[in-house]
Amino acid sequence: MSRADDEATDTVSFFWPAVSGPVWESLCRDRADLVPVVHAWLADPGLEEDQIERAGRAVAALAEATSGQSLELLPTLASTPVLPAPRVAARCLATRFRDRAVAQTAADLLDLWSVTPESSFKHAVAYACEEPEGLGDEQALRLLEQLTETLGAGQDDLSVFEAAKGALVRRFDRGDHTTRMTVLHRMRDWARTDATAGLLTACTFPVLARTDFLWWSGRALARAGSAAVAVHLVGHSLNESVAFSSMGDALLTWCAGAAGAKGRSREVARLLDGLVAAREPGFLRWLLAVERGPDTIPGKVPAARALKTWRDNTPAPQAG
Repeated sequence: MSRADDEATDTVSFFWPAVSGPVWESLCRDRADLVPVVHAWLADPGLEEDQIERAGRAVAALAEATSGQSLELLPTLASTPVLPAPRVAARCLATRFRDRAVAQTAADLLDLWSVTPESSFKHAVAYACEEPEGLGDEQALRLLEQLTETLGAGQDDLSVFEAAKGALVRRFDRGDHTTRMTVLHRMRDWARTDATAGLLTACTFPVLARTDFLWWSGRALARAGSAAVAVHLVGHSLNESVAFSSMGDALLTWCAGAAGAKGRSREVARLLDGLVAAREPGFLRWLLAVERGPDTIPGKVPAARALKTWRDNTPAPQAG
């Protein structure tokens, strides 16, 4: 559907929410032969986020109008060789469908695609897990775990890994306190394994740690249970060589944010105490790096205290 005075496809007006529902219902009722054509068109709405969202909403409306039958066309849409296609499919699959049968079909597709070798399908699953107002937390986190556990070392797999990381970051950033804690607890569980999800945790947590410091200092680090989760995740990321630098920088950011604020500095000090008690090698590496750094580095004083405590609690070597 094009405008004569514009080279680009005019998606916005056709996706206008007030008319899209009746349009799709009429199309499915009177011109079912055009449904595959419409799917092919909706696969490439442009790169604007709002247009992708509206295209996905339109595909979902088609699924509702056809009692789920049009979802048979979704694999073709998702694998269309244009950048927005997997995101359009994701927006559709993340919809909270009114029809239970349609919702179950969409959930089955997400499960199937999370373990398929097809990169475009895996990307769609990752994108579908981004928004807290779409899939529930438990479903989204389970899908991301399944997705990462079937990844290899190819370039497409690395791209899917980054998409899964982005999904966790976005879900955490946009989520409420309950969603954030659910994400952190699940990542804590992943960190206890040698699976790929543990690597995803190590690479993702430093980004989460730099999100909303007021929430971290005022809620997460102020409560014993959630602070213990944070200690575990910080130590896990510092132990992973590819995540050490970003996690170390995030710790410095926390120290800088706590400087001059009594309550916040107390919470960060407790975090460092917890890390000393955990005695993770990555944390010791970080303490030594801060010790060697300039005096102006954030966290110099609390890190020095933590390092002294670590050394004081280290048994002296036995004489041979």
